Order: sequence, then C-alpha cells, then structure tokens
Amino acid sequence: MTKDTRKIWDRQDEEEYSGETFNPAADRMKEILTPEDLAELLGISVWTVYAKTSKRNREQISFDLPPFFRMGKLIRFWRRDLVSWLESREKIDPNKP
Repeated sequence: MTKDTRKIWDRQDEEEYSGETFNPAADRMKEILTPEDLAELLGISVWTVYAKTSKRNREQISFDLPPFFRMGKLIRFWRRDLVSWLESREKIDPNKP
C-alpha cells in the first residue's frame, strides 16, 4: 500500500468513525451536470439544451453547447468540459464597434 493510498484509507476510517462515509464515486458524480443544471448556468431554456443534443435538431439550432455524453437515454455534461468550453469562447469587448 502506498503512502497516498494509506492517507485515503485513514481518511475513510476517520469519516466512518465520525458518522460520515467516504464515497469517491459520489464525489465524482458532483462533477456531472444535467441539462437542467447547464440551462440554469448558461441562462438558456432546457428545451434549447435538449433540442441541441437531439440528433434530429442538432444542425437546425445555431447555438453551440459544450461536449456531452449519454448514459442510456440521459444527457450529461462534465463540469470540466463546461469550464474549458467557456474559456475557449471568444471574449467580446462591449467597447469595440
């Protein structure tokens, strides 16, 4: 067992002792956004998110979205992809004509 692994197990033992459980999968799930989360963060309608991720309507809507993935029928977005997508967007200077 490595030193880092031992720290994780020690943390797990402490959290179980304090009544909390250590669940790395639950922490990782916090990084996944639903279409509703994305719509709220971007200030757009949920319908726009679903329409843009639909195979049928993808080309008809001129609005771009961050990369997404499917879990069965569900559409999800990684928070890190959203952040990098936002950083890659062109910054608009309101003072430029």
